Amino acid sequence: TDDTTLQTLPAIEFDAHRQKLGNTGFHYRLDSEFRSFYRQDTDETAAEPKVTGQRFDLYPRLYYPAKLGKYLSFDPFIGARGTAWHARDYTDAGGDDENVRTRGIYEAGAHLSTGFDRVFSLNSGTVDKVKHKIIPKIEYRFVSEEHEEDQPIFDAIDEITDENLVTWSLTNTFTTRSTITKPDGTPENSYKEVAWIKLYQDYNIKYERDGSNAADDPWQDLKLKYELYPCTYLKSDGEIALDPNNQHFKEVKVGATVKDTRGDSIHTAYRYESSTTHSWLTRFNAMITSYLMAYYSFENDLDDNKTIETLAGLRFDKECWRLALEFKDSSADKTIAFMVTLKGIGEFGSK
Repeated sequence: TDDTTLQTLPAIEFDAHRQKLGNTGFHYRLDSEFRSFYRQDTDETAAEPKVTGQRFDLYPRLYYPAKLGKYLSFDPFIGARGTAWHARDYTDAGGDDENVRTRGIYEAGAHLSTGFDRVFSLNSGTVDKVKHKIIPKIEYRFVSEEHEEDQPIFDAIDEITDENLVTWSLTNTFTTRSTITKPDGTPENSYKEVAWIKLYQDYNIKYERDGSNAADDPWQDLKLKYELYPCTYLKSDGEIALDPNNQHFKEVKVGATVKDTRGDSIHTAYRYESSTTHSWLTRFNAMITSYLMAYYSFENDLDDNKTIETLAGLRFDKECWRLALEFKDSSADKTIAFMVTLKGIGEFGSK
C-alpha cells in the first residue's frame, strides 16, 4: 500500500516575543518559519491532495497599548500574514497546476480591560494577607477571508479561517503574602500567586450577520480555564467548555503535577472532547543532571483501552540554547525529532 504519511524535514523558526519598539510606544511580535514536508508516496486525486513541498510563513503584529483615563487599559493591534508554498505535482480544485502559491491575510483588533482588587487579612500561621484581583476584559479580533481551495494543506497554518469575534472574559487571581525570616534574622515579605481562574465566551459576529442561514449560534462555548498552586510542589490546571445551547460539556481537560526540589515531576491529566477524545495522559520528567532531563509519557484511550501515543526523549538545557531528541509512537505514525533551540532567536531541527 502507498505510504502518504506527512513527514516534516529540517525546519527553521525565528520568533520574537512581544517587546517594545524603541521609544515609540509601540510593541511588536513576530512569528516566522520555513518548513519542508515530505511523503514517501503522493496522491493528487484525494479530496485534499497529499503532496510534498516547502512553505515559508511570516506573521508580524504591531501593538499600541494605552491608558484611557485612570482605570481602563486599551491595547489595539494590527497584523499581517504572508505565506508562500512550493508544492510539487499539486493541482487545485479549479485545475490550476502552478507549483508556487501565495496567500496574504490581515488581522486587526483591540483589548479593553480594567481591574479591581482587595486585600484580606488572614493572620494565619503561614499567610498573613491575600490579594484578590478581578480583571474584566472585552476583546475584538478580525481576520480577513482567504480561499483555502487554492492552496495545499499540510497543517493548521494552511487552514486559517476568517474570524469576526467579540470575546468577554472575567479573570480572578489570588496572591498570598507571607513573612519569612532571612538568614541574617531580618523579616521579608514573600508573594505567591495561588490561583488563576478565567471565564470567557466568544460571540461570532459572522454568524449573527448570516441571520437565518447561520451555520451556528453566534454565542460560542462558555469556557473556564484555571491554574491552582495549593503548595510549592503541587499544581493543578484545567480547561472546561460548555455548550450554552444544550448544556452539554464539549471539552474537559483536568490535570495535576507533583514535583520535587530537583525538578523531577509526574503529570497526569484526564482529557475529553465530544466525539473525538476520551483519554488519560501520564508524563514523567526526571532530572539526570542539573542540565539534562529525560521524559516519558503515554496517553491511553479510555473507551477501547488502547495506547494513543507514547513519547520519550532527552532534553539538554543551557542558559542560551537547548538540544532535544524525541521519539514518538502514535496510532498514525512513528517519528524521531532532533531540535536545536537558540533562546531569544528561534529553533530549527528535523523530524
